[in-house]
Amino acid sequence: MGSHNRAVDGYIEENEAIEVLTKLTGREITVQDMRKCASQGIVPAYAQFMPMNKDLYNGRSFYLVWGEAIKAANLTSVDSGCEEDFWKVLPFPLPADGLLKATDGIPYRVLVSRNDGLLEAVSEQHYIRVYADQEVRQAAKNVKRYLARGDVRRMTHSCCQTWEMDRDHDQDLTTVRFASPFTASESAVCVKAKTPDLDEKLDPRERRSLYLMIAALAQKAGYPLENPSKAEAQLKKDLDAMGIFKMNGKGTAQGHFEAAALVAEQARQDSEGSW
Repeated sequence: MGSHNRAVDGYIEENEAIEVLTKLTGREITVQDMRKCASQGIVPAYAQFMPMNKDLYNGRSFYLVWGEAIKAANLTSVDSGCEEDFWKVLPFPLPADGLLKATDGIPYRVLVSRNDGLLEAVSEQHYIRVYADQEVRQAAKNVKRYLARGDVRRMTHSCCQTWEMDRDHDQDLTTVRFASPFTASESAVCVKAKTPDLDEKLDPRERRSLYLMIAALAQKAGYPLENPSKAEAQLKKDLDAMGIFKMNGKGTAQGHFEAAALVAEQARQDSEGSW
């Protein structure tokens, strides 16, 4: 099977992103083109923990270091202020100093653990680039413009992993994510997903499961996922028949149907590739 299915749930590998963009732009896109686009924010990309040497780096994800530990040298995975949990995917490109700022204002240093317990700086040997298919589709015009004229239009990352924090111990949890490396860029465009509530409240695995449910129910109801606009119109008619005359925002359901169709197709490809 080679490298098939290396991306974590909710993301796609770079070769898949290239295929999508090739179809949408009608241009031949190389790995070098994709790297340039990812590095400049033309297409939001993510660094997924995937060390080349699994014998030397046998952890499950990146390590986050905060507080006084940020300034310490020769850290180990058991030191205070160091934690490995579920941070498998981080916004790309990672800063040269390894410092990321979360949306709660707290800075973190990103490191990786060796099999002897020592932590070291992140380099390209520790990760692969992955993408969110929805952002790839939204970035198609950016890529076409860049390849044709060299114009750079950056996008911020909208599909970062999130976690809940209770820093003040008041039991009032706050959803936190890492800020996009292009958030401070004056030319960056924040392209929010058409389903912001899902993106902010669900992690990639939960979002994938929900979209698969939407795809299954849409098929059962006869909604054409290949035509999301028509599917939304049919849904509106069915809601009207139920006495529900208002649906939040035109295009909202269409965005859900588009995402559900893509996730369902990816799931079919994954199932075929597993045989």
